[in-house]
Amino acid sequence: MSRILEVVPYDPLWPKLFEEEARKIKEALGEHCSSIHHIGSTSVVSLPSKPIIDTLVIVKTLKDNPQEILASLGYRLRGRIVTPLSDFYQRGTPQPKFHLHLYEEGDETAQLHFSVRQYLRDHPFEIDQYSQLKFDLQDKYKATNNYNEYRIEKSPFIDTLIQKSGFVGITLNYIKSTLNKNASEKDLATFKLLQKEHILPLTKGDETIFDETFLGEQHLYFSLKKGLTIVAVSNIEMIDCNVAFLRSIATDVPFQGKGYAQKFCDLLQKWAKSHDYFWVHLPISSKTDAIYRSFR
Repeated sequence: MSRILEVVPYDPLWPKLFEEEARKIKEALGEHCSSIHHIGSTSVVSLPSKPIIDTLVIVKTLKDNPQEILASLGYRLRGRIVTPLSDFYQRGTPQPKFHLHLYEEGDETAQLHFSVRQYLRDHPFEIDQYSQLKFDLQDKYKATNNYNEYRIEKSPFIDTLIQKSGFVGITLNYIKSTLNKNASEKDLATFKLLQKEHILPLTKGDETIFDETFLGEQHLYFSLKKGLTIVAVSNIEMIDCNVAFLRSIATDVPFQGKGYAQKFCDLLQKWAKSHDYFWVHLPISSKTDAIYRSFR
């Protein structure tokens, strides 16, 4: 079922509804829950939003898997469709709708949400601009209910907010996965550029290698970002559904030799282990082994 494109004026009840729901979640999760935060557009006074309350929950570890506990509150696990290291839950009824984002303690992606929220709260002019953009895009796409195009056209403005907020945290992101197939054009262009500059020479210029693997369902692509800047990209091949095989890592020149590749490997391994995948970080062929060793 496609998402319904609906933007409504700010509702002063949203913070109260969040507080009521947060109390239930905190009681249900108990000591596993470190903190609960109201994020997204409904957390910013005067900002129009989809009538969905986004809640960010910091937990000690995602390994505890609170799926059954949250199901008792009406939440359904959708998986890791937003970011690789956060569990995403939805509750559609009773109204209002809630989205739940679970992050482990120390995940810097959570800080991105806090930074943008605070920036908007401190800059009313940006709220006015963002409000107008939302309503303009709703008018443009509501007839076709094209939520994906609505989201894509909002992205440059959101990137501007992230930049102005001063967020420079290190985050693991999808470029392409079986759960998230909509790579942004900018991220995809950066990915291809890094491949061409740093990995392609080691494959003797055979660009078809990357065209074929990018189209393959078994190949997943990730980026490591510092703020909005992609510092490294990687390709993981899934073998027999339970083996995560790291094929390559390419780090952009300004960030080489600064530990980003190792950080990237650590986060990718954490992602693999969270799915109970067997982690293989040394490619099996001499060609891909050379690629990996060159950028590790």
